[in-house]
Amino acid sequence: MHRLEMGQRKASNTAKLLQHFGAELLCWGVEEHDARLRQILEDDEEGSLVLFPSPDAVQAQSLGTAPRQVVVLDGGWRECVRMNNWISPKIRRCVVTTASRSELGGTRKYSGGTDDRVQTAAAFVTLLRELGEDEREVESVRDGLAHYMECFEAQINRSKT
Repeated sequence: MHRLEMGQRKASNTAKLLQHFGAELLCWGVEEHDARLRQILEDDEEGSLVLFPSPDAVQAQSLGTAPRQVVVLDGGWRECVRMNNWISPKIRRCVVTTASRSELGGTRKYSGGTDDRVQTAAAFVTLLRELGEDEREVESVRDGLAHYMECFEAQINRSKT
């Protein structure tokens, strides 16, 4: 997670939901966290993957085998580009192609009214699905995201009245 994202403490941030499913949260720009991520990736370059739509990213559906670990970047677009550039180019990048805001929802508005720009947790749910992970596992994370979105909407609606 980019340090600016951490400092904002927004309720709209879906990345923190992934911690409930075993993710480790590291804050980019914090020296110890940067060192930890470098070590994690160096220990398993072959089995690591960065979920980010960079020009060299391959489609998740074409990977064949699931990675052993996935780095999911979280922050504003510019911050994610910086974090991606900081990570060694030896680590594979991948992109999801079937993500949909109409299915998975979203707490932030994206310009252009596009349906394929989703937030962090929704991109991860889509990655699991495109990698062919067990549907029960995919649905568990998707249901967690759906519950999170329901709570977010209820909170927003309460504050408008």
